[in-house]
Amino acid sequence: MNNIEFLKQNGFNIDQALSYLGDIETFNEILKDFYDGLDDQVNELLSKKDDMPNYAILVHALKSNCRSLGIIRYADICYEEELKSKEGDSEFILEHCSKIVEEKEKVKNIIKTYLGL
Repeated sequence: MNNIEFLKQNGFNIDQALSYLGDIETFNEILKDFYDGLDDQVNELLSKKDDMPNYAILVHALKSNCRSLGIIRYADICYEEELKSKEGDSEFILEHCSKIVEEKEKVKNIIKTYLGL
C-alpha cells in the first residue's frame, strides 16, 4: 500500500485536497505545517469554549484547514461545533468539545505515520 492509499483508507479525501493544493509536494508541506500547529490551534480553541463568538471563529479556521487537506471527518466535527457556537449553544460546546481533542489525536497519528515522523 502506498502512502496515498493509507490516507484514503483513513478517511482523507486526497482528490479534494489536491484540487485545492495542486500537487502532492505542496500537500505534504501544508500537512506538515498543519500537524506542527495542531496542538496549539486546538488548545487556543478550547481556551475560548466560554466565548462563543471567538470559539466560532477559531473552529471555523480549523474546519477550513481540515477541508483543504481532505480531512473530512474532522472538518465535519468542526462544522457542527461552528454551527452550535454561532447559535450561542455553549452547553453543546461544553458537552462535545472533547470530540475535537479525540479526533485531533486520531488525525495526528495518521499524519505522523504518513509523513514518517
